[in-house]
Amino acid sequence: MKYRILSSKELEPLKDDFIKFLSANTVTGEDWAKIKSNKPNEALKLVEIFSDIVWEKALDKNKIPRTPRR
Repeated sequence: MKYRILSSKELEPLKDDFIKFLSANTVTGEDWAKIKSNKPNEALKLVEIFSDIVWEKALDKNKIPRTPRR
């Protein structure tokens, strides 16, 4: 994990994006429920990966272009 994991409060507004992320990783809603119940470490790993993606996008969006020094 490169950044910190997003809190439940931070993840809530990103619910639709998380569902798309799971879907892109071939995880259905039913699969997700099973993973959370039976494989909590795997569920946490998916949330960590998603959190890193969110942080990367946020940081990239807020980058200030550097001007070359003379």
